[in-house]
Amino acid sequence: METTDLRRAALAAAVDRYWHVIAAEIEAGLTDAAGIRIDYDHETRMKAHHAWCARHPVG
Repeated sequence: METTDLRRAALAAAVDRYWHVIAAEIEAGLTDAAGIRIDYDHETRMKAHHAWCARHPVG
């Protein structure tokens, strides 16, 4: 695989991961429909993300 292809794959994986985090925040009520984050602490955010990942396995 060429370097450019590897970079594209890495970027696609990073973007996919980002949207998984956003989806977890929306489902947990940490982000409103307009995309504005609601006050939260880091632990709550991480719990929401892990719960979302458990419901939506990748692979």
